[in-house]
Amino acid sequence: MRRFVLARGISLAFGSAIVILLAVAAFAYRGQVASTQAQQWVAHTHEVLQNLWALRLDIADVEADDERYILTSDPAHLDAARASLASAGAYVAAVRGLTADNPRQQLRIPALQALLAQKRARVDSIPAALQAEGLAGVIKVVRAGAGHGLEKQTQAAVQAMQDEELRLLSSRKASEEESLNQTTVVFAVGALLALLITAVAGWTVSRDRVRRQRAEGEVQHKIEELHRSNEELGAFAAVASHDLQEPLRMVGSYLQLLSRRYKGKLDAEADEFIAFAVDGASRMQLLIQDLLAYSRVGTTDRTPNFTSSEAALQQALVNLRIPIADSGAVVTHDALPTVMADEIELTQLFQNLVGNAIKYQNPGTPLIHVSAAKGADKRWLFAVRDNGLGIEPQYFEKIFGMFQRLHGREEFSGTGIGLAICKKIVERYGGSISVESQAGHGSTFRFALPATG
Repeated sequence: MRRFVLARGISLAFGSAIVILLAVAAFAYRGQVASTQAQQWVAHTHEVLQNLWALRLDIADVEADDERYILTSDPAHLDAARASLASAGAYVAAVRGLTADNPRQQLRIPALQALLAQKRARVDSIPAALQAEGLAGVIKVVRAGAGHGLEKQTQAAVQAMQDEELRLLSSRKASEEESLNQTTVVFAVGALLALLITAVAGWTVSRDRVRRQRAEGEVQHKIEELHRSNEELGAFAAVASHDLQEPLRMVGSYLQLLSRRYKGKLDAEADEFIAFAVDGASRMQLLIQDLLAYSRVGTTDRTPNFTSSEAALQQALVNLRIPIADSGAVVTHDALPTVMADEIELTQLFQNLVGNAIKYQNPGTPLIHVSAAKGADKRWLFAVRDNGLGIEPQYFEKIFGMFQRLHGREEFSGTGIGLAICKKIVERYGGSISVESQAGHGSTFRFALPATG
């Protein structure tokens, strides 16, 4: 039980650690996802800024190529200006797509496209001005306030979009840093909690191990006490077997001698006293013998072996030949199996049950039958049936206890230990014994013994 509690405590501790680690992993995953998204937005903003910087360079190239064309009248410079305008238009289209999630930037795109269209119209008007008015006309177009104003408006529009992206870049970098910090904190807290739970689990395991060792020590102490008790019981059996029975036999013998020699020579009261003493000595001797028999069950060095239950029953009947002859009892039996048991104990078991069936009998001939059947659990189920006095149901459990008698000594002799011995023998082999009976209609005692295979 303690090992089960220890294992359960360890499982709960590590289960809690796993749950916490899973929760930490979930939070860390969410933080990682948020950090990744923030990084993607930062990269996205950088891409928008790169397109805007390229757009500004193209716009500056348009102005430079215009001036080169005016100074050299070389058409190649005019073509370069037109190419820069086309490239600027492509960058504007790219920025439109990249800032689709930003309404404020989307509102700036049409104005920027309109300014580029005006610049394209101005570039296209330079050759006509040059042909109509000469260099002075071109310079008037390029240097006029309208031209410089268009350049400033275009650069201002691009600068406004760059400022918006720079603001977003700053915000998104802050968000990325916050996500990274949160993920770091979650990992640190999770690791700390896991270490704490592991430490607590280790302390719990250590504490329970100490408790288990203490409990095992107590169990070992109890086992040693039980061994000492068994040794003392064996010593008592030896004393009961020799030191107590010998003086008791001497007392009984002398009392019987007194009874025979002085019966009728003393007064009636003396004869009665001597009779009481003789009876008491006889009952004391029988009680010691029964106690000795009870104490010896299971304490011998003999181990269960293949034993013929039929041979054990026959030996029990030989031991009971005098009461069988006196009562005229008829004992029958079916074919009985070989079982795993001690032969002496099995003989004693049959002897006690058959002897009781003969003793507790209605007027008439005692009829006793012994049978056995193979049970579902690979055990032999024995039954000893008689036609005796029977037993009231309220006494079914009581009769298997020590010194339990249902009749007075003046009716039937005995010490009330016989069925207790039967119970101890059967339980030694892992079985149980019970009785089925009805007052005045006999009894059936049932018990189980292990089969040989």
